[in-house]
Amino acid sequence: MNISSNLLALGQVWFFNLLLIPLLFLIIKRLDWKTLINDKVLQHRFFAATLVLFIIWQVNISISLDVAIHFLGITTLCLMFGWSLALLGALVAQAGFLILGQGQWESFALNYFINAVIPIAFTWQLHLWIESKKPQNPFVFIMGAGFLSCLLSSILVATLAGVMLFLGGQFKFNLGVLDYISYLPLFIFPEAVVNGMFISGFSILHPHWMQAFNDERYFQKPTPGQEVEQGKVPDALNLDAQEMQTDREGKSDSEPLEAEDFDKYRPPEGWRNKALDNKDNDNSLNEKDNKKHD
Repeated sequence: MNISSNLLALGQVWFFNLLLIPLLFLIIKRLDWKTLINDKVLQHRFFAATLVLFIIWQVNISISLDVAIHFLGITTLCLMFGWSLALLGALVAQAGFLILGQGQWESFALNYFINAVIPIAFTWQLHLWIESKKPQNPFVFIMGAGFLSCLLSSILVATLAGVMLFLGGQFKFNLGVLDYISYLPLFIFPEAVVNGMFISGFSILHPHWMQAFNDERYFQKPTPGQEVEQGKVPDALNLDAQEMQTDREGKSDSEPLEAEDFDKYRPPEGWRNKALDNKDNDNSLNEKDNKKHD
């Protein structure tokens, strides 16, 4: 969401402008510049994601002359590169509005906090809380850190933007509160679905792209020598038990079962070709006739 400074009070504008200064210092300090400079593949992914984010933010719906709503896409960026790189990429995408002449310097910090800082902070904190539980199922990451965090962060962003417009006192609320709330699912739910789709696709197909995804835990291999216990295998899947049962049924009750019988291979009835059996019988009869003549 992009809000014009004309709808805000002067104190609101300067409050977020002052908050932007320590935030930029934090980004510069915590960002791993060495890895970003040396890793060319990471550079390509990061710049491509930033470009896609910039294009997404250009496609918006204007609800008034000074307010525009657009998809955020910030949850995917946060989980792919971490909070520091996500803040840097969103900063570049937000600066694109100024380069194209679509934004204002006065409201740059406010829009940056609404579009990037708040959803990134919420998404990353929810991700850390989920990781503290050490889940084993990857769908916990996809649905929790991906879909749910995007859904809740979008609601938080919409609520904060509405409060800021209300405190500014310049935006004309032509509808009631319930009417505005009824429009939220039209923007928030598709946002969560699209981000969840991208996160699930990247997590399954390219888990090394997702910095927040612990593929060693979610896709862990069974330990060597780990076998399924015989007692836990259902009888319908236990082939050895079925063969033993067949052998017992084939023997009469009076005949005791010997241990060697279980190791012998018994071909099923009718496994031989009858034509071959007849041929063998004919050969045996010919041999008997030849012995008689001799």
